[in-house]
Amino acid sequence: MKKRVFQQVGCLPRSGSLYCEAVNKTLDGLMSRFRLNKLLLTGVSEVGAIAFALVLSSWYWQIDEHAVFILILFLSAALFFGRRLSLTLQSGSGIALVLYLLLLMWVLISTLWSATFALSLSYASLVFLIGIAAVLLGATFGLERVMLGLWLGVVVISLHGLLRAFSSGGLPINFWGRISGLPQLDLFAWGLFTNPISLAVLLGLATFALIFGLGRHPASWVVTLIFGILCLYGVYNIGILAPQAAVLGGAVTGIAIWHVRRSQGNWKRLLSWGYPAVAVLAGIVFWLLREPILRPLGEAPDLSGRTILWDWYFEAFLWNPVIGAGWGSAPTGWPLSKDNFAPVKEYFMAHNGFIDLGIMLGGVGVLLLVGTLVTLFITGAKRGTSRDHSARWIFIPVLITYLTLNDLFSSLYPRFLGFFLIGIMVGVLLRDATKEGTHHAVESNPQG
Repeated sequence: MKKRVFQQVGCLPRSGSLYCEAVNKTLDGLMSRFRLNKLLLTGVSEVGAIAFALVLSSWYWQIDEHAVFILILFLSAALFFGRRLSLTLQSGSGIALVLYLLLLMWVLISTLWSATFALSLSYASLVFLIGIAAVLLGATFGLERVMLGLWLGVVVISLHGLLRAFSSGGLPINFWGRISGLPQLDLFAWGLFTNPISLAVLLGLATFALIFGLGRHPASWVVTLIFGILCLYGVYNIGILAPQAAVLGGAVTGIAIWHVRRSQGNWKRLLSWGYPAVAVLAGIVFWLLREPILRPLGEAPDLSGRTILWDWYFEAFLWNPVIGAGWGSAPTGWPLSKDNFAPVKEYFMAHNGFIDLGIMLGGVGVLLLVGTLVTLFITGAKRGTSRDHSARWIFIPVLITYLTLNDLFSSLYPRFLGFFLIGIMVGVLLRDATKEGTHHAVESNPQG
C-alpha cells in the first residue's frame, strides 16, 4: 500500500528528499493509527459477541428458534476457521474437549428413548448448537475477551432489569430487593427472569470475570471496584444463600491457587495437594454439622426443603441409573411416578443439577459431566499456578467452583447457560497462551 502511494506522489521509498521523508512519516502515522483503530474495533466486537451469546444462553430473552442458534454456530465456525489460531490439545485441554463432545453427543443420543422424543430432540439440538458454538467462540477469542464479554453480558441484562424496575416505579435502593421487600415483582431488577437466583448467579459470575478480566492499569481497578461492589451488593441483597456461599467458595479457591502460584519447591507441591484435601474435609464437616452452622444464618438444616427433594428425585434417578430417561424428560406431579414423565427444558425440580441431569442422562451423563468439570479445573489450576502462564487462568478453576456450588442447590448445569459456560471454558483452554501473549496468540492474516 505504501509503495503505491509513493509511486503516485512521485517518490521512491528509499529517497532522501525531505518531501519524501515527510510523506513517509505521514503514511507511517496514518497506518499506525489505522491498525490501532482496527484492533480496538476488533476487540470491542469480540467482547460484544460473547456478551450477546451469554444473554441468549442465559434464557433472559426466551429465544429458542433453532435458526437463530444455527446462525450463531455458522458465524462462530467462520470466525474460528478464518483465523490462524495457536491451539493445543495437551495438558488436559484435549481430554476436556473429548469429554465435552461426548457429553453433547450423549444428550442427542438419549432422546432416542425419551418418552417425549420430538420435544426432547428439539431441546437437545439447542443444547448441542449452544455447546459447539461456545467452544468455537472460546477458542477464537481467548480468555481475556471471554471474561470481558461475560461481564458485559451481565451488565446488559442488569441495565435492562433496572430500566424495567425504574419504569415500574421502584426505588433504586430496592432494585435488587429480597422477595419480601416489595409486593410487586416488577419493581425488582430481575428483569425478565422469573426467579431472582438467575440474576444472582450472573452477578457473581460478572464479579469474577471483571476481577480477572481487566488489566493492571489503576483505572481498570477503579472500574473493578465500582462494578464489583454493585454486583456483590446485588448478590447479597437478593438474599439467597446459595449464590452467596458460591461467591465465597470461588473467592477462597482463587486465593488458594494464587498462594500456590506464589510458592516454590516442595512447599508448592504440598499446597497443591493440601488445599483440595482441606476443601473436601470442609465439605464433610459442613454436611455433618450443617444445623449449628445454618441456624444462625436463618436457614433450616434441610436447606429450605432441598434435602427432601434430593431424596425424592434421587429415587427417580435410580429408576434408570445407567442411561436415564432421555434428555428433556423428567418426572412431574406428586407423588413421583415412573408413568408420569413430561418434557422439561429450563425448569428443573430437584434443585440439584447433578441429580436432574442424572435423571435425564443417567450415570453415563453424570460421569461425562463430572469428568469434564474435573479436567477443566485441574487444567486451569495448572496454568494458573504456573509462572509460564498468566494469572488470569485462575479464573477457570474459580468459575468451576462457583458454578458447581450453585449447582448443588439449584439446577444450573442442565440449563443452556451451564452448557454455554462449560463449552466456552473448554474453548479457551484450547488456546496455548502464555503470560506474554494471552488473547494476542491470534495471528492475523498479513494479507488481510
